[in-house]
Amino acid sequence: MKMTPQANDVMCGRGADARNHVGNKRFRMQISLHCEAYAKASKSEKTKITRMIVDSVARDSGRFMKKDPTSGEWYEIDDRSSREKTGQSLREMAASKVTKKPGAKSGLPCSERGTLARLQEHVFSKLVEMNRSTGGNSGDANIHIVEDTDSTS
Repeated sequence: MKMTPQANDVMCGRGADARNHVGNKRFRMQISLHCEAYAKASKSEKTKITRMIVDSVARDSGRFMKKDPTSGEWYEIDDRSSREKTGQSLREMAASKVTKKPGAKSGLPCSERGTLARLQEHVFSKLVEMNRSTGGNSGDANIHIVEDTDSTS
C-alpha cells in the first residue's frame, strides 16, 4: 500500500517540501512552545515532554513519515524514532542562538521569546496566518480560530 504524507503528518527529512509542509509547521510550533521547559527539565521530564508532543501529533491523526531513499516511497517511522526526532528538534531549538530578522517567517527561538504572553501572541498570529492562507476551509487542519474582538476580557 502506497503511503503519502497528509496535512497532519510530520515529514522527516530536509528541504523545502518538509520545511513548508503544514504538519511540519505545526510540529515546529509545538517544539517552540516546549523547548525552554525541555532545556530546563530533568531526564524524566524531557521524556514526558517528548512523549506529549508525539502523542499530540497522533491525536490529530498525524504520523511521522520518512521517504525511503532507494524506492522513493514514504513509510511511517516507529514510535522510538518519532520520539528521537522530537527530542532532537527540541534540543536544536533550545540551543538556537540565532537572532531572527524582523519579519522572518521561521519560528521564534527560545532565546528570543520573552514572556508567555508574547509567545501566546506569536503562536496565535501564526495560527491565524495559516488559517487565512488556507482560506480556513482547506480541511487540512483540526484547528478552528476564533478571534476575540472583545477587549474587556
